[in-house]
Amino acid sequence: MARRSLDPIEDPNCFKRAWEEKDVEVTEDSVQKIVLFYLIHNNYSETVESLLGSMNERPEKDILTSAALDTINDRKRIYGLILNGQILQAVEETNVLFPNVLKDDQDVLFHLRCQHYIELIREKKVKEALLYAQEELGSFGHNPKNVDTLEDIVLLMCFEDAEASPVGSYMSQSQREKAAEMLNSAVLRQYDMPLKPGLERVAQQTALISRTIKTEAPDKW
Repeated sequence: MARRSLDPIEDPNCFKRAWEEKDVEVTEDSVQKIVLFYLIHNNYSETVESLLGSMNERPEKDILTSAALDTINDRKRIYGLILNGQILQAVEETNVLFPNVLKDDQDVLFHLRCQHYIELIREKKVKEALLYAQEELGSFGHNPKNVDTLEDIVLLMCFEDAEASPVGSYMSQSQREKAAEMLNSAVLRQYDMPLKPGLERVAQQTALISRTIKTEAPDKW
């Protein structure tokens, strides 16, 4: 019986099924797609072009959307703005380049506004932060899932050293990265790109297979 080829992009569980069924294989083409999706998702534009140039055949547009490739530099720039704390500029550019993203995803908009508030606290602009919270964040309090975050970030202004406070984690660089990733994923969602890069799926499947081997065939581990 011929071995069946599985695509980790189309089938996130293929590694698990490959282990269970024994008659499937992951092709080199599939692996290249995994890497490409990861690079596109994370805005590695130069590496993407280099990899595409080294491939024997460029992936079909219905597999690797050209729109996602075309937006990679814009997404990279906006991502960088957020990492640098320039939230309002990032929002402005997003509204110009991807006008429906923040209209359609209020959760991302909420987190970006929270991040701008945090940046005001970082700059010791407490009065401006308070006014911004009243004007731009108050309406989000009607959603129960936002309440805890709002309560936490409002507390930041109560501490002279917000980073050392019990809610200081909101001041970390990782919080900026979280906001940047949320926006990046929201943009990609419009182009039907996977929200979780294939490489991350592979890592999860590999971990699952490792646990399965330890449980079902410990003598082979």
